Amino acid sequence: MKGGEKHPDVSSSLMNIGTIYLETGKVEEGTKYIEKALKLILELYGEPHITLGKIYTNLGNAYRLMGDPAKGIYYFKKGLENNIQLFGMIILKAL
Repeated sequence: MKGGEKHPDVSSSLMNIGTIYLETGKVEEGTKYIEKALKLILELYGEPHITLGKIYTNLGNAYRLMGDPAKGIYYFKKGLENNIQLFGMIILKAL
């Protein structure tokens, strides 16, 4: 990616496209877009980042829908770890 392609709003657009694909049953296509969003946010900001929680959750759902619950759980846990790093124990107290 170069130029404007490395803007955070591009990640948001990729996520939105990926989510629509997930919701319409085109899970593998949606996963590709969400993984691109993940790569971009990691490149721009690294971990942790507020957007990563949502990206990891969407990837967890994608892999769950594709019949890979182990990979789904992996991404759900990544999202939880990311959010705990950002927000501390507030999240755990809410559980």
